[in-house]
Amino acid sequence: MTNTPYLSVVATARNDNHGGNMLRRMQIFINGLLEQSRRYQLDTVLIIVEWNPPTDKPRLAEALSWSVPNSPCVVRVIEVPPDIHRQFNHAAALPLFQMIAKNVGIRRAQGEFVLATNT
Repeated sequence: MTNTPYLSVVATARNDNHGGNMLRRMQIFINGLLEQSRRYQLDTVLIIVEWNPPTDKPRLAEALSWSVPNSPCVVRVIEVPPDIHRQFNHAAALPLFQMIAKNVGIRRAQGEFVLATNT
């Protein structure tokens, strides 16, 4: 990978099964992105912002597979802990502030282009 990746992809999630089969859907997203990066040899960074991770579930870094052989995609998982989450209004009612979490990733993205998306 060069010093500046071509593309930074930012997504946010937490291991809470939001929408059903969340880990399976995330794994499909990850595998697809890493495979496309491998196929086209695209310098890519995937930034996953794990917002307010549940204490009774494994962290996403442990619950998912992050490897596609020969993929130049680098994966970064940024964890925003519960004590930061609790500083926001309505934190008790909303376990994930999706847009704020994406901003956390976007601010740390270094790619020439940045794609903020959902898994």
